[in-house]
Amino acid sequence: MNKNISQGTFHGLAAILLLAAPAAQAQAPAGPAAPVAAAAPAPAAVAAVAAPPAKGPLVAGVCLLSQEAVITRSKVGQAATVRLRELAGQVQANLNAEKARLEARGKALNDKRATLTPLQMQAQSQALNQRAQALQAEAGERSQQIDATKARVFNRVIQQAQPYVTQAYAAHGCGLLFAREAVLTGNLGNDLTDEVLAALDAKATPTTFDLEPAPKAR
Repeated sequence: MNKNISQGTFHGLAAILLLAAPAAQAQAPAGPAAPVAAAAPAPAAVAAVAAPPAKGPLVAGVCLLSQEAVITRSKVGQAATVRLRELAGQVQANLNAEKARLEARGKALNDKRATLTPLQMQAQSQALNQRAQALQAEAGERSQQIDATKARVFNRVIQQAQPYVTQAYAAHGCGLLFAREAVLTGNLGNDLTDEVLAALDAKATPTTFDLEPAPKAR
């Protein structure tokens, strides 16, 4: 058995559960009176296009909303992010502890290899490798749980904000609602984000949650 068994067996486990940026996994809810246009990644060529004037006339009926800001700046969204990091930290600590135990078992096996027969060495090495593979599979499942939990709780934040989006949409006489992230520049006078955030922070309260159940084996 190679003394580098732990490197080959556990490659890539250390970073498997890093949390992505909060808004990257937020699911868009159904629109209030008009759909929110999803912000698409701008192609590289856009950077070379001359930007229009920084300020222009207000476009009547066209309103903006940043769902990313609703998640990252609202009290409920920030509380959800803290809880997600806590859960991810717990999962990572458990995986790291099991990884350390397996690495110790691998080292111990290498240390006593001279006292084992080839068949004994093969059997114990195989058992260790099987446990390592199971740990890798478990890490993948936990990563899926965290992703599913993040999507659920961020979608809940957007749903909590939805009544206030509807109210602001009607109060400003909006006919279209676009994602603010899709706008390069211009008159942002009909940006509803701050108004929605203020209403959400005044009414909504953070909720506790745990990880989504592990995915069922097929």
